[in-house]
Amino acid sequence: LRFIFRGSNSNQIYFFRWSFGVTLYEMFERDQPYADLSPLQVINLVSKAQLQPIPRGEWSPVIQTLIQQCCKFNPQDRI
Repeated sequence: LRFIFRGSNSNQIYFFRWSFGVTLYEMFERDQPYADLSPLQVINLVSKAQLQPIPRGEWSPVIQTLIQQCCKFNPQDRI
């Protein structure tokens, strides 16, 4: 997932948290989340809170939880 972020400095931390979660996903999965969807589909589904990176492999529960916490739909809920 590659997004261009345009927002206030106060919102950047939420964007960075989401990006960190997606980066972790890519590192452990060795693939992009939603690789089978077009970029437009991904943006549309993520913006409607219908899509979140879900670990597919046998990952540590700590990593799974961290990714899920970083990629919550509501930015204020992200760790």
